[in-house]
Amino acid sequence: MKRQLCILGSALLLTACGSTIQTSNTLEEHLKNPLFAERYYEDLVGRMTEIQIRNPDLSEKDKDLASVVEKTKNDALEAAKAEARKRMQGMSGRFIELEEATQGFSLLRENTFYLSSDFVTYPGPSLHMYLTAVVDPRDVTFPDATAIDLGLISSPYGHQSYSVPQVADSGSGALRTAVLYDTTLKRVYGFAQLAR
Repeated sequence: MKRQLCILGSALLLTACGSTIQTSNTLEEHLKNPLFAERYYEDLVGRMTEIQIRNPDLSEKDKDLASVVEKTKNDALEAAKAEARKRMQGMSGRFIELEEATQGFSLLRENTFYLSSDFVTYPGPSLHMYLTAVVDPRDVTFPDATAIDLGLISSPYGHQSYSVPQVADSGSGALRTAVLYDTTLKRVYGFAQLAR
């Protein structure tokens, strides 16, 4: 009986927690991240193409639907190309894991740093995202003098973005590496070398 109450209590707690979780991000907000947007539009092109392949006689059966599929595919293809151009205007790199499994793609464009939808790492007590002029954080005592703390990561999973403060160049060189660093554990989880 006690075990059943414990299980029931846990289930109610999980249900209560689940019912209060709300997401405030709309698709429009997600699409502001060029890495997310490029993947989204490429996937949309793929889905529309698959519909056309699986239904070769769609234009004969339903011209309106065939027209919607074709227009959606063409619009998404143009949008994917535009997002790829945005990515190429910035500096990007793939994360390399060091002390913790970390993967995903990153982009520094204008005054914003982006993580891709496939970004994933392990949670930590105070996991921060840094940008630094150092090419490899293993070569210095991190955080080094050029490191800029962008703050706690929003989530150890998925796409996100961070504002990058304007930094006067003091001869330290350009920001060229993103570093995932836990300030409590003093551990570099991983890093991404950024290049055009």
